Amino acid sequence: MKLLQRGILPKLTLFAAGLLLACSPAREVEFKQIAKGFNGPKQFEIYFFENRAEADTSWLKRALPGSRYEQIISQTNFDHQALMAFAIGELPGASGNANIVRISQYQSEDDPLMIEMLIGIKARECKERKGLISYPFVVAVFEKPKNFRRQSSFYFGNFDDGCGPESSGTAIDSVALPLSIK
Repeated sequence: MKLLQRGILPKLTLFAAGLLLACSPAREVEFKQIAKGFNGPKQFEIYFFENRAEADTSWLKRALPGSRYEQIISQTNFDHQALMAFAIGELPGASGNANIVRISQYQSEDDPLMIEMLIGIKARECKERKGLISYPFVVAVFEKPKNFRRQSSFYFGNFDDGCGPESSGTAIDSVALPLSIK
């Protein structure tokens, strides 16, 4: 009773509920990484494309060479899937390794997506570290949750990727092209 009078019991209850939520297993979202590049937008951003028209008018079509864009579109069934592009922005010393490692939701299909990405960086101790500038991005197709919202949270981390070659690229304008009216 004294704990309740001092207001400690409600605080302990909230703390315990927070611990349960933090420790509860996340709901995995099925996805497949289908592209990566090093000529993405200048700024960090996560982009969602829920239909072909959105993708066709975006920077993504200009960033992927030749038939590569059409291959990506053909792998996406927009009836129940969406495309996601995780663009890092300017990054010196990136290796060729850039991967989405997980897409999840905290507990239900109503929760926002949590996207986790890792990108390799040439090791500091490498003798030929040039610090080349690139604009890395990765593209994944994923199963749209029932109540999909474009709101998301993310984790982005670097890892030491040895002394291999560095990637370089030129930033692309991320402004969308106007939709054509028919």
